[in-house]
Amino acid sequence: MSSPAPSDRSASFFFVAESSASAKALPVDSSEIVRTAADRFGDRQVLCSATDALTYRDLDAAADRVAAGLVHRGIGPGDVVSDVLPSCAEWVVLAVALDRIGAVHAPVSPKLT
Repeated sequence: MSSPAPSDRSASFFFVAESSASAKALPVDSSEIVRTAADRFGDRQVLCSATDALTYRDLDAAADRVAAGLVHRGIGPGDVVSDVLPSCAEWVVLAVALDRIGAVHAPVSPKLT
């Protein structure tokens, strides 16, 4: 089954809730997902690598700090922010922070630079 086409382009993720009659798309952004997961799973690890480990609560708090810093620097809804980061915890924190403030994330793969 394919997911319905998103009607709200500001939403980052779409969950499909199935019932016996039909499927409905519920737009939810990553910021809401992380906030809910932090409340529910707090100290469980969400990201882990050889050098990084973040819990859901850590990710939520870090995204808040980065979002506040971006807003302080004048980044806001609809602004496009690009980065050149490898796949790492910082990339995830930045992506959630940008979603939190409504900015557009335009990552560039470090392999292309």
